[in-house]
Amino acid sequence: MKIENPQIAYTIKAKRIRKPLGESLCDSDVASGYCRLLFTDCMLIHEKFYMVMVDRSNNIVGHAFISSGGVNDTIVDIRLVMFYAINSLCSGVICTHNHPSGKRSPSQSDIKLTGKIKSALELVGIKLLDHVIICDDKHYSFADEGLL
Repeated sequence: MKIENPQIAYTIKAKRIRKPLGESLCDSDVASGYCRLLFTDCMLIHEKFYMVMVDRSNNIVGHAFISSGGVNDTIVDIRLVMFYAINSLCSGVICTHNHPSGKRSPSQSDIKLTGKIKSALELVGIKLLDHVIICDDKHYSFADEGLL
């Protein structure tokens, strides 16, 4: 599977969705596999943050690039997350970012950010399904670890 434009791709539900949009994300392993495709370049150099929007059946509605930072962090504007979530008419969101260091576990700022995003999305009836941290050959799922 190849993602044509990792920066942004979403559509409203009234339009036909092409593959890989429309694919179902049924667990964190499948979600991390899709998320890994978004990090097309510099995964080991820059920390980047994306979001994946899904419908009620966890079918992919779209994805959006949110930010790129330095080696240790990136700044995420929650208003952008809300913008793409609302405009895509999604029911759920999976956030994802990479750790160039290869360290799988989340930082305290990762945990705090996840809580803020979850609270913001709940205001408009959208569920934060997971936050996946991507490393070289492994991933960390907030949902799997009971942090959501």
